[in-house]
Amino acid sequence: MTMFGMWHRPFESTLDEVHQTLESLASIHVTDLYVETFFNGRLIFDSVNSIISKHDFVGHYGRYGSDLLLAFIETGKMYGMTIHAWVENFFIGRYQTLQDIPKIDLYESYLLRNRDGSIFQKNEVNYVFLDPAHPKVQKYILSLYRDIANHHDLGSLHLDYIRYPLSYHQSVGDLTDDNGYTTYALKQFSKKYGFQGNVAAIMNFDDCVLSKWKTYKISRIHRMIRKIRFLIPDIQLSTAVFGNPEHALKQKMQDWKRWVDQGWISFIVPMAYYKSKETIFQEISRMRSLIQTIPIYAGLAPGFMGLSIQDELDSIQAAYDAGSEGIVLFATQNYLDRHFNGSSDHRDIRLALLHFIDQ
Repeated sequence: MTMFGMWHRPFESTLDEVHQTLESLASIHVTDLYVETFFNGRLIFDSVNSIISKHDFVGHYGRYGSDLLLAFIETGKMYGMTIHAWVENFFIGRYQTLQDIPKIDLYESYLLRNRDGSIFQKNEVNYVFLDPAHPKVQKYILSLYRDIANHHDLGSLHLDYIRYPLSYHQSVGDLTDDNGYTTYALKQFSKKYGFQGNVAAIMNFDDCVLSKWKTYKISRIHRMIRKIRFLIPDIQLSTAVFGNPEHALKQKMQDWKRWVDQGWISFIVPMAYYKSKETIFQEISRMRSLIQTIPIYAGLAPGFMGLSIQDELDSIQAAYDAGSEGIVLFATQNYLDRHFNGSSDHRDIRLALLHFIDQ
């Protein structure tokens, strides 16, 4: 059976609610659930390594205690569903002010900076990231991933936001939304390449320096992926990526083809969030031509984008026709009973998906 997955931001505060979620999804033949486990800088279980306590909605789940990830893994087995731990890596949430960020005093020096010194992102508005270049950031995140990996029977550690924030302006003289300009990163970059003086200013008119700066940032993401792979060897790694390789590399410093070529990734989920089935087909087809060694499961968001049931099915068919071995839908809030209250629209979606999957 091919993968029919969904991303899921948990809300369940009781074991009964975990059962209700899984039962609802199992009724439309979901095989794999990507449960958001580390998001907004917090986990869904207790960890002595975490700077911030677990999410406030996390309750008690019977014999699983206050470990919501464990509750999903073990309960998922009853429904024939594989659970993946979806994590947000360097992205720690969207905020209006620094004071809104939990425990900001403990890690403000590790936050990613824009070229103008600000913290809140410009294109991904008000997003806040940790600095991918800082070794203490990588060490901290790895400590949390080891705690996640201690949960047996996970389908994968599913890496999202394994990148720098979106930046469009990356040519000499036009770096207004570039990011990564922390004291640590600039100092290490200068030392690595032997630059003297204000390298941030030099980038404004020197293509060579700017090119090396991009290479440096790409290498920081590579380093993180490599550390995860070799320091947590007994778990599958999957990743949600931007399927257009040029866009992923130039705008987000995300070189996913290299990760695959190095054997670091077990399977890959391109986020083909398009309304056009032709665009979905083209992007997945191109990715399939670049990747031959691991499965591709197309990430689609038809429900999130408000597409009709027929357009949803056409999108799924286009992904399969392009060579995808399965699909992952964003996200469960568009399919769960609790969001539809048993409406006829929800029943129609279920019936259409069941019919399609049974073919």
